[in-house]
Amino acid sequence: MPAAVPDCGPAEPPPPVPMVRLVLLGRMEAWSLASTAVLPRGRKARALLAILGLAEGRPVARATLAALLWSRTGAAQQRLSLRQALHEVQAALAAGGAPLLQPGRGSLTLPAGQVWVDALEAARAAATRPEGLERLGAGLLADLDGLDPAFDAWLAERRQALKASAAAVATGLLARAVGPEAQAAAARRLLAIDPEQETGWRALMRAMAAQGDAAAALAAYRRCQDTLAARLGAAPGPETAALAAALAEPGGASGGAA
Repeated sequence: MPAAVPDCGPAEPPPPVPMVRLVLLGRMEAWSLASTAVLPRGRKARALLAILGLAEGRPVARATLAALLWSRTGAAQQRLSLRQALHEVQAALAAGGAPLLQPGRGSLTLPAGQVWVDALEAARAAATRPEGLERLGAGLLADLDGLDPAFDAWLAERRQALKASAAAVATGLLARAVGPEAQAAAARRLLAIDPEQETGWRALMRAMAAQGDAAAALAAYRRCQDTLAARLGAAPGPETAALAAALAEPGGASGGAA
């Protein structure tokens, strides 16, 4: 007689299929599951959708949304403008068969399981798929600058957080890179995300030196100088300058690599 099959209980339901894909890196796009464009026409309606998408399924207070997008108007006008933008977002999503926004008491939610957001997915995947870091360098919501001072400040904060997260992943990949070619590639990846990272410049200089090319290493140092001067009005730090000085000496390639 065959052994009894243990009862494992009801099978877990499959995860929900995302009904909307939000592209927030670079110029904003929004697509339904059927590849229908569901991006609202108004820029503030688009910003409203982006804010809710980046909330990862957490409710966002209506008052917060209104203050971010209409900070220069009174409370009554904020509420009216928010209702109009919300109607536009709902209509755009419904046109693609995805009426997703869930109203709550004083809040709005875009369910996390039903929306795919490229910025969030790229950040999660970057540790195992470094090519995702290149997407993070595209710039968050590049076409929504200048909407409102409060939104601009929020967007700058989100961009900085995304950049810091990507730079941390790239720094870890650089630390684990083996061999000058891999180290040079990892250093360039880090510098593409954050050109102000002297760790990346030093790694690139050492990788060039390890390949016996002190001239290329010194050229990288000059690019470091130019970048820091243009961006920060500063010179490279003592460790980077000392490395460049070592490379400039006779036999500097071997000394710099060490």
